[in-house]
Amino acid sequence: MRTLVRGGWVVGFAGRTHTLIPDGVVVYEDDRIAYVGRRFDERAEVEIDARGKLVCPGFIDTHVHSGHRASHRLITDTGRPDFFGQPFLDISVPREGRRVGGDPRYARPTDA
Repeated sequence: MRTLVRGGWVVGFAGRTHTLIPDGVVVYEDDRIAYVGRRFDERAEVEIDARGKLVCPGFIDTHVHSGHRASHRLITDTGRPDFFGQPFLDISVPREGRRVGGDPRYARPTDA
């Protein structure tokens, strides 16, 4: 069955870099992504209105630490496809100190 997701902010991948497609289209057939882009004129059995939504085909990870130091660029923006799908902080930030147990929302500076 062909499903068309239309009108959202689509995160796509163009060879070596990610791209944001406003008012984009994603088409999948059964469990396979068939098309990602700006326009799709063929028929689909199901159509989903994604206006105002972020659409990430293929489970593209949009997780980011916006407060992260500027010196640590996002791996996905540096042309290193070998890092795709890897945990960003495990690659870019050296491990120092020790882990503190418990919920980090309630940790005190003296716990470290």
